[in-house]
This record gives sequence, structure tokens and C-alpha cells, in this order.
Amino acid sequence: MKVFRIFQIAAICAGLTISGVSGAYAQGRMTPEQKVQNQLDKMKAELSLTDDQAAKIKPILSNRQAQMMQLRNAGADPETMKAQRKTIMQDSEKQIAGILTPEQLQKYKIIKSQMKPNRAPNGGDMQQPGE
Repeated sequence: MKVFRIFQIAAICAGLTISGVSGAYAQGRMTPEQKVQNQLDKMKAELSLTDDQAAKIKPILSNRQAQMMQLRNAGADPETMKAQRKTIMQDSEKQIAGILTPEQLQKYKIIKSQMKPNRAPNGGDMQQPGE
């Protein structure tokens, strides 16, 4: 009976591990449109964006996503890509900042600064904002 109970616990742990891995895999396989919508949804929730603001920010996020995909597919050397990613991000951040209220912008800056420790050493996001 003890062996059966241990087997049950091991099966549950394995199931949880597999479901966690497949969930992470599914997140990594989002379409560019899904990634943009995910970023927009997070911004709406965290910054209390109005519908008008969200409508203005969505094309900025879409354009940023398209530029990042183009950059990834270009196959440039890592240092060049890092510099270009930074430029793309800065440009989109400036555009977004122009749409936010001063209070939202302050909160956005705080959120972005809290995300920096979660970035991968190569400059990419370990989580998704992205991107």
C-alpha cells in the first residue's frame, strides 16, 4: 500500500512538471499578434489605460514586434542586434510615453525598472512586455 501511495505522489509530481513545461512552451510559441495583445492587456491592467490610449499603443507595440522579428531573422552579429534592439525599444518607449498621462508614465517607469533584474544577460527578456 505504501508503494502505491509513493507511486501516486510521483505521478502527480510528474504531471505537474509536464504541465508547467508545456505551459511555458505554449507561451514561447505565441504568435506575434498574441504577444502584442498580451503586452497590451498587461499595460491596460497595470496602467488603467483608456480604450483610446490602448488603440493608440497597440500599433506601436505591433510595429515594435515586427521590427524585432525582422531583426531576429536578419541574422546579424549579437552586438549589432543588441544595439538595434535597444534603439527599437527606445523609439517605441518614447511613442508610448507621449500617450500616457504623467501619473501613468511614472507608474510605467517604475514597472520597467522592476523588470530590469529579470532580463537575461544577452539583453532579452526571460519572461515574455514584451516581446
